[in-house]
Amino acid sequence: MPVLQTSSKGRTDWILRVAVSDKEWAGIKLNDTAKVQIEALNICDMQAYVSSKAEDTDPMTGSFSIDLKLSNAQKLNIASGMFGKAEIMLSIKSFVWQIPYDALLDGNADQGFVFVTNDNYMH
Repeated sequence: MPVLQTSSKGRTDWILRVAVSDKEWAGIKLNDTAKVQIEALNICDMQAYVSSKAEDTDPMTGSFSIDLKLSNAQKLNIASGMFGKAEIMLSIKSFVWQIPYDALLDGNADQGFVFVTNDNYMH
């Protein structure tokens, strides 16, 4: 979910709270970096990092919370409650197979059949 909630104790320590799924929460580590966009202020690619991870879910949404601390936010005119978007860069990368769509013969959830040739030709 890309919606963020902002809060601050002062003009220098802005935190953006992001709701994530349990699977996303498990892959995110403290100090992972993030790029933040705040459309109301026309800000793109502001640097941030994961400063904390909630250890319980929000009872209303069932999602976990991740706090992103904005870097160099003291000069910006941010107000508590603004919305934005964030892209979190995971420090631990998972291996993902990339295949052409046409090669997928059948798929269901986390299983599928892929057409593979044995001619050792790599694209």
